[in-house]
Amino acid sequence: MSSNSRATISQEQKTKAENFVSLITGVIDIIDEIADKIDDKSYLELCNKLRDLYKLKPTDNVAKYLVSQLEDNEVVVENVRRSRMAVRSKKTEIMDDYEKLKSGHYKRCEDCSRVVSKGYFHAHKKNGVCIKTTSSKKISADTGMANTSKQEDLICKITAIKHKKKSRSNNHEASSSSD
Repeated sequence: MSSNSRATISQEQKTKAENFVSLITGVIDIIDEIADKIDDKSYLELCNKLRDLYKLKPTDNVAKYLVSQLEDNEVVVENVRRSRMAVRSKKTEIMDDYEKLKSGHYKRCEDCSRVVSKGYFHAHKKNGVCIKTTSSKKISADTGMANTSKQEDLICKITAIKHKKKSRSNNHEASSSSD
């Protein structure tokens, strides 16, 4: 199986990104067109584009959204990038761990045993899932128990108490130094 190092997305995600980019580009084009004056046709076309944009982001206030999205905004840049991405093949979507490892673009984390892409590996080692899975594996090895959820719950409680005490201590020091 040949591997593609370029990122891919589903056809649905790509279509949605292309629609978003098309609408934003259309709005920007109309705004440029009517910068000096605005006629009824341009106004109606702009309103229709805004309505279509609103349908993509129904929870956002359209005016605030449009102002924040124009040109170099990260959402616009991201959707432009996504609209140019290749659509992932079905084969890529169902790649199993063996195929991932065979491709050379992935490796197994020696701590949590997950198969992770090499580009993400450094960040993976710092994420909570890897850290908690590693901790859980160590507890299982030390206790000989397969189910260690009670022990892990206890560790969570102790950690929470420790953080609360540390927070109180820091707050007390901050208020003492300001006196």
